[in-house]
Amino acid sequence: WQRESHFFESEASREDRLGTTEHPMLGHRLRTAGQIWETEVNDPSFPYLQDHRIEDAIIFPGAGYIEIGLALDRALIGERPTVLEEVAFHRALILDDKETHILQIELDEKDHTFSITGTTEGERSNWTVHATGHLLQGILEESSEPLDMDALRARCSQPLEVEAQYQELENRGHQYGAEFRRALQIWKGNDEALAEIDCQGLEDGYRLHPAVLDTAFQALIAPLDKRKMLDVYMPVGIDRVQFYKTPVSAIWTYAR
Repeated sequence: WQRESHFFESEASREDRLGTTEHPMLGHRLRTAGQIWETEVNDPSFPYLQDHRIEDAIIFPGAGYIEIGLALDRALIGERPTVLEEVAFHRALILDDKETHILQIELDEKDHTFSITGTTEGERSNWTVHATGHLLQGILEESSEPLDMDALRARCSQPLEVEAQYQELENRGHQYGAEFRRALQIWKGNDEALAEIDCQGLEDGYRLHPAVLDTAFQALIAPLDKRKMLDVYMPVGIDRVQFYKTPVSAIWTYAR
């Protein structure tokens, strides 16, 4: 007798213990009566979040909640165009690299609303709602009216120096590292802006990587009069998101 221990485990038991990861941010689906997913947010899993800081604090980006909503739709239906509506960011998630933060994503099967709540590993009795939204069911058809890029370039004719824009943001508390500095070019018009965003070198598995979408949010600040700006701008909600497919190399973003 060699007195060796062997552990035999069923597939169901393994899923209970480890779960099946469906998406980097969506995590794994819990074996519960409802539709609930859980994920851990820590530095080894999401090192790029170190580059999203507001006034020296690491903040989980609002764009991350959008990606979670898109990932939720893919987990339910498969790869297809997706619409999110009435997305609200309720309370910022401040990340502490000394703690493991837990996010749970719950879908209401009756009205297709979803909520994203969070806690830390040692505080599972105390959950905070960070974001809510609505998955719009049905088929999203391709837009029949593409943007007139020539007209946009004509209106947004004033080039802005990209590094100067990021320095301005940093002076006001938006401390973006390299992963969230993806603007290649920015042009300004009258209360509108056009920007080209780099989508290369990102981890696979995302539908619209938070670093890309967050950079698109940054373009909203470009046309503002810097003399009248508040120190820090953070998104509080989005009426509607229409997602068609994952960008590959670069995208254009238009903000007004």
